Amino acid sequence: MIVKKLVASLVFMGAFGASMAHANTQSDDFNKGMELHVQYKYYEALAHFKQGAESGDVRSQALYSMYLEKGIQVEQDLNSARTWMEKAANSGYAHAQYSLGMMLNKDPIVAKYGVVLTPEPKESTKWLMAASMNNYPLAMLELGKHYYKGYGVKQDKKEALKWISLACMSSVADACTYKKKLANELKAGAK
Repeated sequence: MIVKKLVASLVFMGAFGASMAHANTQSDDFNKGMELHVQYKYYEALAHFKQGAESGDVRSQALYSMYLEKGIQVEQDLNSARTWMEKAANSGYAHAQYSLGMMLNKDPIVAKYGVVLTPEPKESTKWLMAASMNNYPLAMLELGKHYYKGYGVKQDKKEALKWISLACMSSVADACTYKKKLANELKAGAK
């Protein structure tokens, strides 16, 4: 299950990673790591992602963080995972900003040995906003949900509708359903 989620993340990163303005496209380590990852050679891929991360490649930093978070071929280390994801996010890499926002979102992440990465609503919202401002559609949907529920930000259903509508326009799964539901709710409340 964890590997399936990581593969889905990697496919998504591949689709959008090439178009990210802040992605360093010079990383042979990232490219080799991806090649090995899709061949299910996770241990070898990890070495390339780590080397790319240490050399400053933001895509490698984000993937190395995911390996650390999930404990794939490395001891699970949530604090290091967060540190590496923050490095990539601080570089302006929208996928990392979104991933960090989700990492700090609602549910605590519990590592194998009891270490917990606790939710930080305001930090989560901050990073989802940063990714949304970088035109990252999944972040727009999550940011809209934060505004709808008042999670990490003052509740504002009109602002929620704005962000969810933008996600819907970008064809994010479920965004249009949320948009319709929220628009109907706002109409009913205005009567």
